[in-house]
Amino acid sequence: MSCNVRSLFLITAVSGLLGAAPRDMMSAIPMHFEPNFGQADATVRFTARGGGMSIYLTAGETVIARRSGEPVRMKLRGGQLASFEPLERLPGVSNYYRGNDPKKWREGVPHYSRVRAKDVYDGVDVVYYGNARRLEYDFVVAPHADPAKIELAYEGTKSMRVDRDGTLVLETASGELRQHKPLVYQEIEGRRVEVAASYRIRGESVRFELARYDAEKPVVIDPILEYGTYLGGDSEDVANTIATDSTGTWVGGYTSSLNFPLASPADSTRLDYEGFVTKLNAAGTALVFSTFLGGTNPDSISALAVDASGNTFLTGSTSSQDFPVSAPFQPAYGGSTDAIAARLGPTGALTFATFLGGGSSDQCSALALTSTAITIACTTSSTNFLGDTTAGSDRPVLARLPLSGANVTFAKTLAGAFTFSALAADASGAVYVAGATQWGASVPGTSGAFQVSN
Repeated sequence: MSCNVRSLFLITAVSGLLGAAPRDMMSAIPMHFEPNFGQADATVRFTARGGGMSIYLTAGETVIARRSGEPVRMKLRGGQLASFEPLERLPGVSNYYRGNDPKKWREGVPHYSRVRAKDVYDGVDVVYYGNARRLEYDFVVAPHADPAKIELAYEGTKSMRVDRDGTLVLETASGELRQHKPLVYQEIEGRRVEVAASYRIRGESVRFELARYDAEKPVVIDPILEYGTYLGGDSEDVANTIATDSTGTWVGGYTSSLNFPLASPADSTRLDYEGFVTKLNAAGTALVFSTFLGGTNPDSISALAVDASGNTFLTGSTSSQDFPVSAPFQPAYGGSTDAIAARLGPTGALTFATFLGGGSSDQCSALALTSTAITIACTTSSTNFLGDTTAGSDRPVLARLPLSGANVTFAKTLAGAFTFSALAADASGAVYVAGATQWGASVPGTSGAFQVSN
């Protein structure tokens, strides 16, 4: 089966075109919380992600962690072990395909906008919520319960201070965490009545000081923890590709992946970067799904396309021997860096995933979709890449797979020295390629082309 390359356009690659828009879209999405169905350490009850952070809620502490730097732990000193209740189910789900053991994969993990930790002190609950750049947690104090019992103890901080505006500043080895002056209020006869409040540091812990209020009614204490600029913010969540239709927007790339950081830094096992695909609804206001794909080494999604049924076809690269494969054309890791191809269903569930690699470095950076096939643009240094035995490093190769991913129907090195930037295919199956070449490199032109030489 041949692959008809109609036109080859060489353009200067422009980095960062995708950087701002997907990141801004993701930042606008409210934080969601996921129950731990096995995607995190057994001590974790709920998890959340945002701003390059992983947030873990356990019975005894709240942990904010990132790939670099020590995690910050907030404990309720003198409190009781919490039981958790999810609140406000959201429409989205998450899917976790980590490693090559399907028994450890998790699909359809539900999203909630809030989580309640009940009776952390007598008559005191905590409700967690937030967005991509801040975590809010409301202490809900029942009538006649004592808010003076609430005491926050932090680990992973170097010092604490209260600024002139009432903000609590937590100094860490990697930057500042800022917790705004607490908003304290009561609902009285349909009106919100604010209560003056401030932080009081006592040794290594923090308490709330409240002015007089009506003890016959509940009172809410609402501190806001800002972490959007902490440790570089969301710099470790990178969007490489985007697609859209009338139902929503798909974003793919790679993100930092953390295991729950244990008490000893030596035990704080961290995974590496993993690939992700996230779909947002048409309004861009909520997640439809987030799917994470990866093994123990770096993995990334570089290109994706979506069909009329909402299936996602993707390609990228992996350095993980245990990358999750399903109904694979090539089940085993080739070596060095392998390309990958995969398909997700409308809810983000994995329907096939395969290695595409030889014995050396192979990476695919662009993808085009027709009603019958996937065409991918790759760069390889392997002499055994998908049956193509051409010699040479960093060779541009086009390959084609059926939508099932069951085999490779075409793979061929293209003449010339260039790298791929984009790929498209028309209804007839003809492929259109865009890329870049260095000055002096040899790329064959075709008769009648706009520019036939470099």
